[in-house]
Amino acid sequence: MSRFLKQSTAFIFRIGPFVDSVDGVTPETALTIAQADIQISKNGGAFAQTSAVTPTTTHDTDGWYQCPLTATDTGTLGPLTVQINMTGALPVWEHFTVVAANVYDSLVAGTDTLQADVTQIGGVAQSATDLKDFADAGYDPATNKVQGVVLVDATTANTDMRGTDSAALASVCTEARLAELAAANLPTDVDSLLARLSATRAGYLDKLNITGNVAASAEVLAIQNNTRTTIAVPGVMERPDAGSTRFKIYLNNYDTAGNMEAPDSAPTVAVVNEEGVDRSLNLQHPTTHVAQTTMVLVDAGRYWIEYDLDNADAMEGLIFTFSVVEGAVTRKFDRVAIVVDTTAVDFTAADRAKLDTLHDTRITAVRATGLDNLDAPVSTRSTVTTAQVRTEADAALVANQAAPLGERVIGSSSDRFTAGQDDERRQLPDVRAGHRLARGAARQG
Repeated sequence: MSRFLKQSTAFIFRIGPFVDSVDGVTPETALTIAQADIQISKNGGAFAQTSAVTPTTTHDTDGWYQCPLTATDTGTLGPLTVQINMTGALPVWEHFTVVAANVYDSLVAGTDTLQADVTQIGGVAQSATDLKDFADAGYDPATNKVQGVVLVDATTANTDMRGTDSAALASVCTEARLAELAAANLPTDVDSLLARLSATRAGYLDKLNITGNVAASAEVLAIQNNTRTTIAVPGVMERPDAGSTRFKIYLNNYDTAGNMEAPDSAPTVAVVNEEGVDRSLNLQHPTTHVAQTTMVLVDAGRYWIEYDLDNADAMEGLIFTFSVVEGAVTRKFDRVAIVVDTTAVDFTAADRAKLDTLHDTRITAVRATGLDNLDAPVSTRSTVTTAQVRTEADAALVANQAAPLGERVIGSSSDRFTAGQDDERRQLPDVRAGHRLARGAARQG
């Protein structure tokens, strides 16, 4: 429910809390909020900056700032939204409803009464003087529906109620209707009304006319049905490589004026993963670290609790459900977080440089294409034909046999040919025999 503002009247209020855009918890207490930062939408129109050229926006406490509205800002009846989006902080906004001065003074200030002019009777439009004219001189047939009726101070005997007029009266005033007025019925009805409108209930009516025809503003503001609640849960929780890490969770409760206000009891929290598996056992008391789901009071209207994340816990999405009891009514708020591994958040600039090296210089497009040749034996990738291999082998054997014995290549040269080359293999004994003769001649010498 938005707050009421008096039309064309300057107003100063507190807006916040501004919290850090990264952790969503730390109050931002040193923001410089200028005219262009205060954006206003009037009656659903486009946002535009406030008309206050140098607005006073000093910090109050815990990320709350003073924010002024000028008479120009509040000059349009209807909904009014004020939003401030500062670098480094989460956006903050406030909704109002601009009402006429008579409405504001009657419902909020309690210094006036609601204007209720009678413009119709029985669905027929009336002039401002119709009722007075009727009472003084009777209706004029040209402007009123009742003709010839004139009120006088003293009544006289009615002599024209006869004939068909008497029949009409008799049809309306029946025996059954007259019986309702009998002593057996009317007192019973009166007793029923007295039972329903007891002295206590009648006393309640006195409270509706303190200084006007409606309740005083203090009584309207005492209705605690517009309490505001903000919750800070880390959106990303990094699972540690070893041990466990505790993440702090905060809840703030405010009244309609933006002041801290305690609910009926300490809020409670429940946690499940995306499959609905309960993770509430990971909730802990922030100082004793004992498992519990009831949040711990920090100061008036402010509570906290911790979520303990172990290195063995799963990477998953988490849904936190907060229960806040205010005015005997339980309201629930949901917040979400995701558990990630350290690698997901610890990938450094040095890691990026190594990856770029692999991509740009080590595994080039040409080298990657060459890997396609590894899908079959290397022998099938040669461009030399079998006939060429045989020709080269025959030439090598002829050259080897023509060489002096001491210069012939034995063993290693023939080993270069494949075992499948039968004619080359048949010539190997001649090569080995020549080698033996050469060694014998050397010994004799």
